[in-house]
Amino acid sequence: MSSDYQRLVNVSFKIDVDLLRELDALARERGMSRSEVIRRAIAWYIKSFSKPAVTPRMIVYDAGNNPGTSMSRIRVR
Repeated sequence: MSSDYQRLVNVSFKIDVDLLRELDALARERGMSRSEVIRRAIAWYIKSFSKPAVTPRMIVYDAGNNPGTSMSRIRVR
């Protein structure tokens, strides 16, 4: 058994039949099991709430008026 093995626990929930069809179609398109799609969706959902809601401000400005150069600078605050 590898060291990155994690025991998976059964979870049961109810889902609308139309959403289940979409889920199964997505799983088939991606070559994944239904369970793997659900695990990844839940992980992505949880991660999206743990990231800060504020992103750094970015300022893009022209480095100068030198003809023939189109260098721009980007500063992140």
